[in-house]
Order: sequence, then C-alpha cells, then structure tokens
Amino acid sequence: MKKIFIYISIFTILLISCNNSEEKTEINSEQITSTKDITISDPQKWINSKPLKITKLLNENKIVLIDFWTYTCVNCLRTLPFLKEWNEKYESKGLVIIGVHTPEFEFEKKKNNIEDFVNTLNISYPIVIDNDYKIWDDFENRYWPAKYMFDQNGEIIYQHFGEGDYIETEIAIREALTNINQDVSKIPLGEINNQEYSVKATKGFFSDKPGINESNKGSEKPYFRMTRELYMGYQRNFSSRGMYSGQEEYYEEINQTLNYFDKQDYKHNRFYLNGLWKNGKESIIHQRKTESLEDYIALKFLAKSVNVVSDSNKKEFIAYIKLDDKFLTKESAGIDIEFDDSGKSFFRVNEPKMYSLIILPEHGEHTLKIFSKEKDFSLFAFTFGNYKDGF
Repeated sequence: MKKIFIYISIFTILLISCNNSEEKTEINSEQITSTKDITISDPQKWINSKPLKITKLLNENKIVLIDFWTYTCVNCLRTLPFLKEWNEKYESKGLVIIGVHTPEFEFEKKKNNIEDFVNTLNISYPIVIDNDYKIWDDFENRYWPAKYMFDQNGEIIYQHFGEGDYIETEIAIREALTNINQDVSKIPLGEINNQEYSVKATKGFFSDKPGINESNKGSEKPYFRMTRELYMGYQRNFSSRGMYSGQEEYYEEINQTLNYFDKQDYKHNRFYLNGLWKNGKESIIHQRKTESLEDYIALKFLAKSVNVVSDSNKKEFIAYIKLDDKFLTKESAGIDIEFDDSGKSFFRVNEPKMYSLIILPEHGEHTLKIFSKEKDFSLFAFTFGNYKDGF
C-alpha cells in the first residue's frame, strides 16, 4: 500500500487512525498531496477532459480510480463494460475514473486512433495518453489492465491486476464513497464477478455469458486450458518471455526477410510461417505479392474464439482464413469475417485494431491459417478467448 504524505497546519490537529476505524475524518482541502500523481498537463494528451491531477481531485473530496489500459489489449477490452457501468453509477457520488492509455504498439500512440476507439465504444470518462510510459513508470506498473484506487486520505486502498473480481472492485468503490459521506445504498450492486459482457454496450464484441476460469472450474462450465497471447514481432520474441515462433530460422537475425517452409508439425503456443516474411520489431510483414494463397501464417490453438491485431498503414488488405484447412462457415466466423462470391472467408484490414476472426460454439483444439497475397500485410498479435461472442 502506497502512503500519501499529509501535511498538518499549525491550527489543525488530525488524528489518523488505522483502517479498522469506522469514523470518517474531515480532510482539509489544502493538506493532501500524493506521491503518485498524473504529471501530464498537455491538453492534447487528454480525451474527454481537461488535464487532471490526483492531488487536486482528492482535495475536492473525490475518490480516484486509475485504470491502465490500451485499446488492442484483449484483457482491457473485457473490463471496459464494467468501468463504464461504474462511471455511470458513481460519478455523481464522487468517483473519478481516469483511463491511462499506455500503448503496447506504435500505432496505439496516435491520438486519432485512440479517439476513434473511445468514440466507438462511447467511453465518457477522462483518458490520458501516456505514450512515454511516464505515468506507468511513476506507478511502477507492469500490467494491462491495472487498477489503483485512492481514498479520501490519499492512500492507494485498492489495486487489481488483470480481469475479473468485478464485484470485489465495486464493493471497494462503494466503501470508499461511503467513507466520504456519500450514500450509495440505493444504487444496486453489480451481479457479475467474472467475464460477462453486454453485447449492446460493446457493439457485439463481448460475451453475455460468464467466462470459464478457475473460480468456476467445478461447476457446469469446467475450466479449459487456453492458448496464450502470441506476439509476432522480434521485440517480444527475443525477450525472456518470448519464443512465440516455432521456427528456428526466425531467431537468426532481426528485421530479416526469409522464405519460410512450413513443415506442419505444430506445437501449442507457437506460430509458423510459410512463404516470404520479414520479422519486424512489432509484427511480421509479408514481403511479396502472389497470385495464389501460398504464403500464410499457421498455428494450433485451444479456445472458442480467436482475434488478431493488425494495422493497415493507410492501405487496405484482404487476408483469407481457414479453420482446420477449410474456409470458415457462418457458424464459426467472427464479427469481422466476410465471404466472397465463392464462399471463401476473409477479413478486411483497413484500420489499426483487433479483428474478431473466429467464434466457435464450443472450446476445442483447432488449426488456423491466415493467407496473404499482398505485400506489406502485417500481423502483430493473436489473442484467444472462451466467450460466446468473441474476445
């Protein structure tokens, strides 16, 4: 728990008790400062708000919830409906949610890309653009998503990393608001503690059924092992947590263009290339134009849904997709899948975002192939899910 320094004036004596005390302490608005704060004051780095500071908000008797996220992070996307709900329910009671957008990929640094996403999903709470990781480093944060909540005394009283525990988080919000004399008793507590999403609120990207995880592995919905996120670029593959490629030649040199041969001996948590590809810093990039579907990326996965992060780089690309060596059907197609006149499944890359490729009725093991006939088509990362409507 991070401590906040409280300065005491000559004329005021504040008795600060341990967390067990039920007494609510009146805080002089000029006495609270924070060792953790938001130091980005450029208005161009803010969306939905003028520049804010935690210290000033605390002095206005607010409860501040900081959420580190980035718009192609699948785990962050799954938490957004809950953040939006909490903002709607508790903003008038003194809760201020600030989304700290710390990018994972270069294209996520562009304000117009972030604004487009924020507008598409109707996110109304303040967003600050942390492209240089300044706020991230000040908080010593290491996770997407990550939540830190400050109470009226300026202490971080709650933190949570990753998805889930939504009821626990909401209870912490309600307790903090109660401690600043706000009555939240008439506001209903949410009913979802794991991943359950409103399709309406998120325009079809999220499930309306509970997720499958350790907390309900003994129930009617058993726990399933799922393929990890797979990153394509050498920056992640050459790190200690990398080794996402299943082909040794990928690791010979960075930024190299090679003609890969797929032996079709697939292992879990690896991707495989066939044809001419370059291993760029953040992505793999197709390096030639072909007439047929001969160059592709392949992988074996365990999941119900598959998504991919891609960037058009101001162009438009068409990529064909097969599941278990067959083109998709409407029953297995993700939200972003289209079909040509011959029934071949493809997705159209025309903006930097996460694309929904496959949504299956049941969790299972399958092989996936994405084919490109166009030069400069690139893929950044694959993510997997066990949710009804993808992600």
